[in-house]
Amino acid sequence: MTARALIAPVACAAALAGIGVGAAMVQPEAGHAVAPQASSAPVDNVTLVCPSVTGTAAGLVTTMSVADLGAALPGGRSQVSVLAVPMPSIVQRSAKSKPPPSSLLKSFLLSPRPVATVQKSTPYGAVAIVARGPGAAHIAADQVGLQSQGLGRAATDSACLPPATDWWFAGTDGEVGFDAAVLLANPTDTLANVAVTAWSATGAVRLAGLDTLTLPPHVVMGLKVANFAPNARDVAIHVHALSGSLVAALTQRRIHGILPGGADWLPPTAPPASDFVVAGLPAGDGFRHLQLVNPGNRDATVSLRLLTRTGNFAPAGHQSVVVPAGHSADVDLSAALGTEPAAVVGTSDLPVIAEARLTAHVRAQYDDSAWLPASAPMTGPAGLAANTPPFDEDAYLLLAAPRSSVRVRIAAAAGGSAVVTVPAGRVLQVDPRTLLHVHSLGALALVPLGKEPVYAARVLHAKGLHGPLLTSEVPLVLPEPIPLPAVVEDPRAATRA
Repeated sequence: MTARALIAPVACAAALAGIGVGAAMVQPEAGHAVAPQASSAPVDNVTLVCPSVTGTAAGLVTTMSVADLGAALPGGRSQVSVLAVPMPSIVQRSAKSKPPPSSLLKSFLLSPRPVATVQKSTPYGAVAIVARGPGAAHIAADQVGLQSQGLGRAATDSACLPPATDWWFAGTDGEVGFDAAVLLANPTDTLANVAVTAWSATGAVRLAGLDTLTLPPHVVMGLKVANFAPNARDVAIHVHALSGSLVAALTQRRIHGILPGGADWLPPTAPPASDFVVAGLPAGDGFRHLQLVNPGNRDATVSLRLLTRTGNFAPAGHQSVVVPAGHSADVDLSAALGTEPAAVVGTSDLPVIAEARLTAHVRAQYDDSAWLPASAPMTGPAGLAANTPPFDEDAYLLLAAPRSSVRVRIAAAAGGSAVVTVPAGRVLQVDPRTLLHVHSLGALALVPLGKEPVYAARVLHAKGLHGPLLTSEVPLVLPEPIPLPAVVEDPRAATRA
C-alpha cells in the first residue's frame, strides 16, 4: 500500500473526529439553551409637515416651533440635525405635471435647544421639518397663529404631522359664511395618487374629479370645501392615498356678514371605529358640539357618556344618537356640560368618526372656535412644541382616564417636571405654569406612568376687550424604537465556495 493510500483514511478519520469535537463544543447542555433575544433600533429619520406657516397684511402672525423633547425624557437630549424645507403650492394638475424646480425649495437648518422658532407675518406656506440622527424621534413641531382683528380674527393651532395614507376630518362646512380649505402636502420623493370622499348632514357628497388626484413630490395642493361641497352642512372628509403618502390639513374661517366668527385648523380625527374618546373640552362658557359621521351603508346607534371633574354620566336627551347611513349628525352637549371640563366617550354598533367643536362665546363680543379630535390613548411619551397662550393669558392641559386611575409625568423641555394623578372615570384640568412653577411655557413632554389608557389635549385661551380667543392641540405621540426580530443562526443558509 502506498503512503498516499495510508494518509487518506487517516485524514478522513481526523476530519470526522474534528467535526465531532466541534459539535460537542457548540451543543448546549440540556436545560441550558439560551433563546435568541429580540432587539430594537432607534428611529433616526422623521419628517413632519406644518401646513401653512404664513402671515397676512390683516395682522395674522404664525409661529412655527420645533422642539427637541429629549431633555425632558429619560436619556437626555441626543444629537439631531433638523432641516426646514418650504413647500410651494400648486393647483390641481394631471399625472403629466412636473413638480416645481428644486431651486424653489430653499431649505434652512434649525437648532432646537430645546426649541427653535420661525415667525412669519407675510405670506409664506407649508414647511416640511426633516429630522435626522439618533434624536429624531424626540422632535415635535407645531404652528400657532394669532390675528387680533379683521375678518380672520382668531387664535389658531396645528400640530405638524408625519405623512400617512389616510386622513379623516369632521365638522367643516361648505355653506355661505364659511371659508374652508383642505391642504394636501406631499413631502416625499414619490408621486402620490389621492382620492377624496365626503359626507354631510344630507348624505354623501358627489366629488367629481376628486377621486383621482395626482400630487407631485414636495408640493402642496389646496381644495376649497365650498367648491366640492357647496351649501353642505356638517361636512366630513376622508383623504386616502391610493399610492404614496401625504399630510392632509383642514382650515376653516367663519364670517357673520361683515363680522369675524372665529377660525382654526381642524385636527385629523381617528378613523371609523366602534369606540372613541374625545378629550380636552375645557371649562368655561360657550358652546360644545359633537360631530358624528357614519360612512357606512347602515344606520349606526351611538351611546354617549361624559367624563367631568366630579363624575361621569350619560347626557340627558343624548344618551343614544342614531346616525343615518352615509350622513353626519351634530349633537349639542352645551347644556349637559355647563361650564365643566369634559371628555366624551362613545360606543357604537357600527364604525363612526367623531370630532368636537368648541365655541368661545361672550355676548356682544366676537366668537372664536376650536376643534378636538377623537384620538388614541397615549401609548408612550408625547410632546407639544409650543404652549404660550394669546397675550400670555391661559394655558391648560386636560387629561382623561376613562377606565382606571392613571399617573402622568408632565415635564418642560427647559427643565422642571411634576406627576399628576387622573382619577378613574374623570377629567383633570391643570395649569402647567402653576404645576411646574414657571412664568412661561416652552415645549412640554407628557409621559404616562402605567398601562391604563389616558388621553390628553392642550388648550390656549385669552379673554378681554378683543373678545375670547381659543385654540387647542392634541400632543403628538413620539415614535417608539423599531422592534427587530431575534436573529437565529440557520446552517441551511450556508453557501459553498
